[in-house]
Amino acid sequence: MRRVRITSELTTAPDGRVLTRAAGPRRALALAVASGTALLVGSTAVLGATWQGEPEPGAEISAEQLYAGDQRADSVRLGYFPNVTHAPALVGLQEELFTEHLAGTAFHAETFNAGPAAVEALTAGAVDAAFIGPTPAIHSYAQSAGESLYVVSGAAAGGVQLIVREGIESPEDLAGADLATPQLGGTQDVAARVWLAEQGLTEDVAITPTDNPQTLRLFEQGRIDAAWVPEPWASRLVHEAGGQVLVDERDLWPEDRFPTTVLAVNQEFAQAYPQTVKDLAAATEAAVTWLEDTEEGEVHRTLNAQLDEDLGLELPAPVLTRSLEQLSFTTDPLQEAFPQLVEDSETAGTGDSVDVGGLVIPAPGETPTDQSGAPGVEEED
Repeated sequence: MRRVRITSELTTAPDGRVLTRAAGPRRALALAVASGTALLVGSTAVLGATWQGEPEPGAEISAEQLYAGDQRADSVRLGYFPNVTHAPALVGLQEELFTEHLAGTAFHAETFNAGPAAVEALTAGAVDAAFIGPTPAIHSYAQSAGESLYVVSGAAAGGVQLIVREGIESPEDLAGADLATPQLGGTQDVAARVWLAEQGLTEDVAITPTDNPQTLRLFEQGRIDAAWVPEPWASRLVHEAGGQVLVDERDLWPEDRFPTTVLAVNQEFAQAYPQTVKDLAAATEAAVTWLEDTEEGEVHRTLNAQLDEDLGLELPAPVLTRSLEQLSFTTDPLQEAFPQLVEDSETAGTGDSVDVGGLVIPAPGETPTDQSGAPGVEEED
């Protein structure tokens, strides 16, 4: 079985370096983006575009219909981010779980640094499947009238925090602050805008969507006051830049659970090769189980080995330990959260009301595997 590594031409490493590689993410808000829009990631505008209309009801398909066949593809191309919130992907690659479960299918993997590029590739068929945030998945599904992709598995939940500088102890202290989010219209950007609206701070806080490595540098330099970011960036801001947690996004959701990373598959690919989709989901389940059962030190070594392969760097143990404590890895896509995510995007002004009833179609398997907190460490009550 062949495993071919494909990487995009430019990848931003967590330390801010741009690496050249061989070609291959809650309720009336209209917040103006601050004048520092020059810090926007170039592809941000793609994700920030609003969706229009609703998917055709006829586009929906049942799980029984979608997964009835046993057709396998000759090859499959998978996209992912070299990031801790994509740990099931990193483990699946490093432990060769994808090649193990994709029997007879050539496997290709491609790294992405931002949701818009991954979604564009997935929608266009440049990759067949990708680990992405739920909000980009919703945008793609809505903009394509329900014809672009399916969410077939969960991967990660939680792991997002509002980190603030010393001296900010309450929401009121944010008045006049500059706050960074990863991408305009992305999952964290929407969450930040909705939370600020709920606090009555819509007009008092300037939000600048900013690449995560740049956010770390600006925070260290005192040029921004806060950041709503996923792991490992929240932990890096705490450990490396003296930040403190003002909001843990888990506290804003029922049962402290919301989807951060899901596995999405191009619809045409899924309908043509249902067995390959089931194989991808099974590999993801195996990776989540591995994260649950493996000693923390080995988890660190495995994640860092893949990060080193992808980006040429490793994360310090304290950062990885804290990052993993904030995350839950699960194959449950947390489908019940998707209507709220749609409502939040509508509130944030980045999306319109849309029916996502046909978006999430979990691949059949065992009871969703769920790993909460750091590997090998019991959570405190």
